Amino acid sequence: PAKIGAIGTSDYKLSTQYFLTAGYRFRGRKIDVIPSTLISFSPFANPTTDMTLTLDYEQKISLGMGSKYLNSAYVALQLHLTRSIAIGYSYEYALSEIVNVAPNTHEFILSISNCTTEKRKTGFVCPAYQ
Repeated sequence: PAKIGAIGTSDYKLSTQYFLTAGYRFRGRKIDVIPSTLISFSPFANPTTDMTLTLDYEQKISLGMGSKYLNSAYVALQLHLTRSIAIGYSYEYALSEIVNVAPNTHEFILSISNCTTEKRKTGFVCPAYQ
C-alpha cells in the first residue's frame, strides 16, 4: 500500500496499488525482441505506464531500454550465468522536474528463477513472454 496525503501532516490514507503487465517474445534466429508494458494504478492516483523494449541474444545476454511514464528513461543489461541465475545492471535518468532532486539511479540485479525458455515435453515452464 502507498501512503496518500500531504507531506508533513498526519492525514495519510493507505491505498492499494494494482499492476497489469503484458509483453511478447518475437523469436529471431539469434536475437529475440521483447516489447513489454507495465500499467500501475491506485484509486487515489493517476495511472502510470512503463514501456520497455528488450533485445535478448541467445538467452545469454539482454539489453533493454524504456521509459517510465515519460518521466524517466532507462537502460538495463542482464547476463545469464546459468539457466536459473542472472545478474544485471540498470541506469535510470529523470526527464521531469525531479531531475533537480534525484537525477539518476543505479540498480544492481540478482535474478533467481526456476523458469526456463527451453521447450520441454514435461516439467514446469513459465509462460511469461514465451
